[in-house]
Amino acid sequence: MGSSEFVGYRSQTLDGEVEGILTAYPPPYLVGEIPADSTPKVILTEETDLVTVTLQEISAEVMFSNPDGLFNLSVPNMLWRNPNTYVQMNYKSFKIMAMRMAGTFTGPSAEADKFIVTRTWADHVKTAPTILAVMIKNKAQRITRVSIKLHVADNEKKNVEFPITEIKENIFSNDNKQAYIFIKIDPTKEGWGDIKCEVTAKPGQSSAITTYNSSYSTGVGTSSVGTGVAYYGSVGYGNTSYPTTSSYKPIGFDSDTKVACVHCQQECDVGQDFCAACGNCPTELHYETVA
Repeated sequence: MGSSEFVGYRSQTLDGEVEGILTAYPPPYLVGEIPADSTPKVILTEETDLVTVTLQEISAEVMFSNPDGLFNLSVPNMLWRNPNTYVQMNYKSFKIMAMRMAGTFTGPSAEADKFIVTRTWADHVKTAPTILAVMIKNKAQRITRVSIKLHVADNEKKNVEFPITEIKENIFSNDNKQAYIFIKIDPTKEGWGDIKCEVTAKPGQSSAITTYNSSYSTGVGTSSVGTGVAYYGSVGYGNTSYPTTSSYKPIGFDSDTKVACVHCQQECDVGQDFCAACGNCPTELHYETVA
């Protein structure tokens, strides 16, 4: 890590000073509030007939992160909840409890501060251009489908990561929308790199939804797994009825084929679940067991 990279990291990290601090490269950092007087800076604009896409740089509060798995020692007052007891505690309370259990500290809690090392947000937070917002303005009078492909040159200026695929969004008429945001790799480094933006826009598909009073009635047809005759009937919309039929026929089915009910000998269709005469299954006999 060069002296011009991640400026201030060495003074904010607890790596090597507190056991258990998780590290990575690039060093992770926390993004806080956007100052009320912060004004977005447009760094790139792409126009089409339907939309305007701008990339805007936004300043925000930032500080390098010091996670240890349960807490973040850059914001030690954030509470952790015990998943078993549901008791919430901050890092100081947790650390005092751990030291008492280990027998390394037995004094009053007020004297524990000299044994607890943190990097508090209030003492180390800085403000820097950190957020890159993708803004889309729809110039059309209807919904528009927008596809955006972002590129950044892989050179020494690169300071952001973009997805390798297109990002897509539907924008309503005359809407101005923040569609996506990205953050810098190094919040202390000027610029984002050599960025290019490809924009494709086309009218979105929208259709009116009309509700009708509809009814559906089935005929006498029945069905069963593997065999059976299809349902039939009619569907009505308003005052008009449209007949509906199914052309489905199971393998080996012949519309003229009949079987005799094993209970009453009434002729039934192949696959019919219940006999119209006796109400039993035409092909299954049921026996009662006598004790």
